[in-house]
Amino acid sequence: MRSAKSWLPALAGAVALSLACWTAVDVPAVGASGKPLTAQQSVSSTHASRTVNAAGTYEWFINGNDDGHLTLNANGTWSSAMLSCDFGTWLVTGKTIGMADMLCDNTNGTGPIPNGQIWMGTVGKHGISSVKKPGNTISPDTGFSATWYAVKL
Repeated sequence: MRSAKSWLPALAGAVALSLACWTAVDVPAVGASGKPLTAQQSVSSTHASRTVNAAGTYEWFINGNDDGHLTLNANGTWSSAMLSCDFGTWLVTGKTIGMADMLCDNTNGTGPIPNGQIWMGTVGKHGISSVKKPGNTISPDTGFSATWYAVKL
């Protein structure tokens, strides 16, 4: 098993970069001709066919503890039924899912704030990651880290 020092910075950097790129600009898909693709063309592109659809409801386990339902919405947002003040955005590339975490803790009056926690896992037929091969989460600002998996309901 790798030490946290070896994989955590790489994990944090990869997710931060992916989510920053994903949310920064709404760029339309472009075909070989340089013209934007239609919705039909975008859905049938090879990239789209390699990405797994993870939207749905799951039973969520963090450090082996049942933490209730995790809902991944089709619009790229997620929420937790048990952790009612915990939500965020998610993105799947291939079979890898990355989730950015937000908290409704509003100490400065500006609304939800990012807490820096990121979640990484592998989307499979029966859920996200597994007991035997759990995903990882880390909160760089607090040092909290855990393993997790979710079973599709």
